[in-house]
Amino acid sequence: MYSKKGKGILFVLQYICVIILTICITVIALFSAIRVGDLQGRQVYGLDPFDHADSFENTNSFYYILADSVEEVARYAVIREQMETAGVFNGQKKIDIEAYARRYERDVHTGSVSYYLEDLIKWGQYGLEYTDVSTNEITDSQEIAFTNPKIVERYQPIGGIPLSTYAINQQAYEALCGYLSESIESLSYNYYQYRQFQKIYQGEDTNLRYYIVTGDDVQHKFSNLPDTVRPGEEEQYIQGLGKYICYDATNLSYKTNTEMTESNLTDIMNRYEYEYSDNSCIFVGVDTTYPVKDIFTIGKENYSVIGQWTEPFLLMMMLSITAYFVLLIVLTVLSGRKQRQSEVFLLWFDHINTECSMILAAAVCSAAIGTTALVTAGAYYKSMDNAMIVTWVIIGVIISHIFLEFFYFSFIRRLKSHTFWNNSLLYRICRKLWRIVTKICKKIADTCISIFNHSKVATRTWVPYLLFLVVNIILLEMGLPFLALLFDGVMGYYHYKENLTKQRIVDTIQLIKEGDMTYQMDTTGMHGDILMLAEAVNTLGDAVRQAVETSMKDERLKADLITNVSHDIKTPLTSIINYVDLIKREDIQDDKIKGYIAILDAKSQRLKHLTEDLVEASKISSGNITLQMMKLNLIELLNQTIGEFAENFQNNNLEIIINAPEHPIIVEADSRRSWRVLENLFRNIEKYAMEHTRVYIDVTEEIKNSRTWVTVSIKNISRQPLNIHAEDLTERFIRGDISRNTEGSGLGLSIAKNLVQLQGGTFEIYLDGDLFKVIMGFQETIGD
Repeated sequence: MYSKKGKGILFVLQYICVIILTICITVIALFSAIRVGDLQGRQVYGLDPFDHADSFENTNSFYYILADSVEEVARYAVIREQMETAGVFNGQKKIDIEAYARRYERDVHTGSVSYYLEDLIKWGQYGLEYTDVSTNEITDSQEIAFTNPKIVERYQPIGGIPLSTYAINQQAYEALCGYLSESIESLSYNYYQYRQFQKIYQGEDTNLRYYIVTGDDVQHKFSNLPDTVRPGEEEQYIQGLGKYICYDATNLSYKTNTEMTESNLTDIMNRYEYEYSDNSCIFVGVDTTYPVKDIFTIGKENYSVIGQWTEPFLLMMMLSITAYFVLLIVLTVLSGRKQRQSEVFLLWFDHINTECSMILAAAVCSAAIGTTALVTAGAYYKSMDNAMIVTWVIIGVIISHIFLEFFYFSFIRRLKSHTFWNNSLLYRICRKLWRIVTKICKKIADTCISIFNHSKVATRTWVPYLLFLVVNIILLEMGLPFLALLFDGVMGYYHYKENLTKQRIVDTIQLIKEGDMTYQMDTTGMHGDILMLAEAVNTLGDAVRQAVETSMKDERLKADLITNVSHDIKTPLTSIINYVDLIKREDIQDDKIKGYIAILDAKSQRLKHLTEDLVEASKISSGNITLQMMKLNLIELLNQTIGEFAENFQNNNLEIIINAPEHPIIVEADSRRSWRVLENLFRNIEKYAMEHTRVYIDVTEEIKNSRTWVTVSIKNISRQPLNIHAEDLTERFIRGDISRNTEGSGLGLSIAKNLVQLQGGTFEIYLDGDLFKVIMGFQETIGD
């Protein structure tokens, strides 16, 4: 399971669980809703999959559908009363706009302005328009000044008299305009509903039957019962349909076999109190044999399907959820682990700041939840086809995978590796603040300790300062500001003199630093700590002078010792080398003796080189060296040196690659010393370069400060690790081979650097891992 293949199998099983779970939710959502087009667009009634009623007619869904239908037919009867005459639409019906607009009020007197019904409905299709110019009109009684915009009368009241004629002033006219606007808007909307209700409840394409009587003195009857139902038998017919609601306000009779109560029905009637009087009645029934296909029939069919498939799909859902979380727990345990490895491994995403990951995780989680809600809603409301649902399910699975792989398991790996908190921005901020607070506290503590340890200094500093403040306060309180000012001036002059003396001490230290060891400061007029400091500086100059003289004497003694010892060694060493050379010329047959002679020859040569290096280093350090400067072809000298060491490099399997200009490069240098520099560098390569590698020599020219400089770069790969600083390699007796397995004095690079610098050049060493690089710079000169 720790393998990548095993984890992949677990991931696949987890995705299968997600797909099964999504299918179950989608199917339940599809069949747990009754969808129908209504006046407001698509309306959905939910079916409770856990409602174990014996029939659809006893479910809450049936009750909600029936309640909405009862409210609609009750409103339909009211709208028919407004639109029809003798059961037929009458566009010439007269509408009193004030009475209509105030129909919800009690004791409303009818006005004198009436319009034809069809004119108001048509006017509502176009909308009201207003003039933007103030006008004056003269009625039969007086002149009216219209300061507000007037309604453009597309249609005029019955009789053709303008609306403004019925107003006696601006206020009355505005009231009439309000009645007109309310009537147009309401009747236009009611006419739209009237046409829709006709399609649903007027014909025989519905299982809902109704018989409604409105009005008080004059009653109006509205019904979609068959013609075979005789007058007086309406209630009996409704009760024989299956489910019924019968309410007769005349004798307060209420009969029903549904969940709808009398108060529910009276609440609906009270909304249209101006039509439903004490003599009204509402009989509504649903034919439960469902002879035609309507919303009740769809509900019946869906209830049958969901009742049959709910329990199997719910069981599949529970099994999928259980399996999903079991696999999630297993993958959580395995996350960040590899087989036979205890260390937790992290991916690239695990190194992103924890807060940023959490913000991204919240965004992805919201996207996953939104996708799930979108698919469920799309299936529930049937606003998506099957292809769209499948597409969004795939998108949801992908988003879930991103959340699990890049966020959930990432957080698990962080928790296991203890980087969840350490990799957060808050942790860095807290750590930074902690460092600042710690630093401040340490500073305060150090200050307190310093004051405690230097109590004399603190006393000499703060006591005079406090006395200065006390004297100033006393003089000011006594009303003597002039004396306070005089006292401050005296103290300021004293402070100035003290600082002037300190500046003299600083100047003395600067002179000693620049090399004037004999300078002595005049201490006349000094006292206290200043006098002690001046005497210490004078003593310091003497001490530094003595130390410098001692050091120079020791350096001279060291150089003389090295020179004398080297010269004393050279005489017997020369004899040893000569006798070894004579022995080598003898015809010696014993191989063991030949080996001894070879060792003597090698060691004597090494001792010779060491002696020469010591003498050279001694001369350089003591300045006892003379340079014979001349114009030298640097390219020719390089080629000559390469030729000298070609055989040795070939034996060590080292390849020389030189990149240099073809034309001669002339520099001002000492030829013998320059040869010594290159010899030391090449011997260093011969001893320490890794076999089967390349040695790069690059010669370039560049202009610096209007002068041409030649740069010689020599690079090779070291055989041993270079665990040393580059600047330490040019110190005397320092070797890159710390184990000292190779022959060398540790003076070669030091001598090379000093000789180059004595000739006015630059010498730098760079180390990059095992790469050893020397860069020398010379000022180019013009040849003869």
